[in-house]
Amino acid sequence: MNTYDFVIVGGGSAGCVLANRLSASGKWQVLLLEAGPADSNPFIKIPNGVIPLIRSDALNWKFWTTPQKACGGRPMFWPRGRTLGGSSAINAMCYIRGHAWDYDHWASLGNDGWSYRDVLPYFRKMENFEAIDKLPGAAEFHGRGGPLNVAEHRYVNPLMTAFVDAAQQAGHKKTDDFNGAQQEGVGYFHVMQKDGERCSNAHGFLAPALGRPNLKVITGAQAARVLFEGKCAAGVRYLHNGRYAEALARREVILSAGAIGSPHLLLLSGVGPRAQIEQHGIQPVHELPGVGENLQDHLDIHVTWEEKTRHAMSLHPASLWRSLKALFQYLFGRRGELTTNLAQAGGFLKSDAAQPIPDLQWHLVPFIYSDHGQNLTPLFKYYAFTLMTCFLRPESRGNVRLASADPLARPLIDANYLATPRDMEALVQGFKQARKVLEQPAFAPHRLLEHPQARRNRLPPGRHLQDGPRCDGGGRRAPACAWPRQPARGRCLDHADPGRRQHQCADHHDCRACGGPDPAGCGPRGGRARLCGRAGNRRCDGGEISKHVSFRGMAAPRRGPVVVPARCLRFGGGEDAAGQRTDRGYGSPPPGELQQRRAADAALPAGRQQCGVGLGAHP
Repeated sequence: MNTYDFVIVGGGSAGCVLANRLSASGKWQVLLLEAGPADSNPFIKIPNGVIPLIRSDALNWKFWTTPQKACGGRPMFWPRGRTLGGSSAINAMCYIRGHAWDYDHWASLGNDGWSYRDVLPYFRKMENFEAIDKLPGAAEFHGRGGPLNVAEHRYVNPLMTAFVDAAQQAGHKKTDDFNGAQQEGVGYFHVMQKDGERCSNAHGFLAPALGRPNLKVITGAQAARVLFEGKCAAGVRYLHNGRYAEALARREVILSAGAIGSPHLLLLSGVGPRAQIEQHGIQPVHELPGVGENLQDHLDIHVTWEEKTRHAMSLHPASLWRSLKALFQYLFGRRGELTTNLAQAGGFLKSDAAQPIPDLQWHLVPFIYSDHGQNLTPLFKYYAFTLMTCFLRPESRGNVRLASADPLARPLIDANYLATPRDMEALVQGFKQARKVLEQPAFAPHRLLEHPQARRNRLPPGRHLQDGPRCDGGGRRAPACAWPRQPARGRCLDHADPGRRQHQCADHHDCRACGGPDPAGCGPRGGRARLCGRAGNRRCDGGEISKHVSFRGMAAPRRGPVVVPARCLRFGGGEDAAGQRTDRGYGSPPPGELQQRRAADAALPAGRQQCGVGLGAHP
């Protein structure tokens, strides 16, 4: 049994940052546990390798939700990264922070130090923004020299240019930087790449720290439970190479296993709603009703067109020469189509004029998006492009629950999609605006067919799913997502039976299933992300976000938490000879924090001092 100062559970987007920062001073011994393998798969480096990664059983948790009542009773596929770097190793690399309002709203909910003005310095310090000298005013919002490289596209598909032009023809503004002064508008996403390769959090944050003698990384280590001594988290029990082992923590156990993995581990450890824990024969350690509750996720709807210029990506035999050319360009120069992140262009817009800030996001991808890449058959038949519309501020709330006391059993995930009329109405409005953009003159050279023969071609959504005059009373014809199993044939979605609601796709941007500043649930809370009632525990991942941030992408605590661990754990610099706190790149500690921590340590049982307080999570 080994003892460390910090034990980090989860080597994903947040865990890589934590491992880097906590081991930076050389003073503390740090252990990072990751359930998946190392990030050595070549498709992780190739930006265009997203689909093989999504299909991988080794690198993707491949979660499924429970059947969703408002989506025709279908379970939804939730891909989640299962390797060093987490979802930052398998996602589409779009670098999006969210709107300034999101952070100011977090601060208003009781998370001191989380306003946009507070977090902007951390965003700037973690970045190496390649276009900082190219874009006017970029230096105000971006930084250089940080570990996370943010680049422009090396190759732009002509369909992306057509989209940006068409959106402007439809009345949308153009923006050069979604993370700058103006989020609203359409344009090209900046991407987390370096020299034509993916820059995951494992590449940007963990790799530079792997040579430190005070950092140990164990892959293939599935956490089974958090160990407690009284009120203090003492360590972690985990399964590795078929055997259980334990790692003790002198200071803190930090959960960064994600919005699904972290609440699941807490429940397995006896922390959460007592009735649920006892139902599975687990001894309750601390009753905390908020654990597993308030789960939030985005939902997508898609419009897909077949196209005639064959700029789209396809596995059609006619594309063989093009594929060989792309491979040659990538191998000898890191250029060409394999450097693309697929979703190169998009935008932010409002579902209606009354919205103060954008609440919808678009991504255009140059292929048929079928079952999250699980069904490749259409790619062998068609050239097509898909415009995805996502509602950024869903009101629906779900939960994560135990399926059994077996730590290897998958948890029960209920996203509870479309539980409120607002969620449905916003998606319908976004769907209508998406179709309007694709019908603009800029797309005329590319458009071929928008699914007029649904059952033969199975290309969603088609003109049989229009929003017609008879729906003005509140009903809306069903928006469609790729590959509906049962086409709705034009019936009003609000008036149709639930079995016909087959046209939505999960966007797997889950957050906040471990609480937040919620007095009733008493989950992880406050600007330092500690768990109510537990010492020696901190949580740093997407499960503690108070409310969804308004974007699909990665930069803040969403799919890939980066700023959160840097902001929550500013103590990564250590102490100087005089006992004063230092910080080497991520800000200064609040006045008196060191003294407060020492006072908290002194109140702990003998032998457990220096274990820290709280169970970190996002803001």
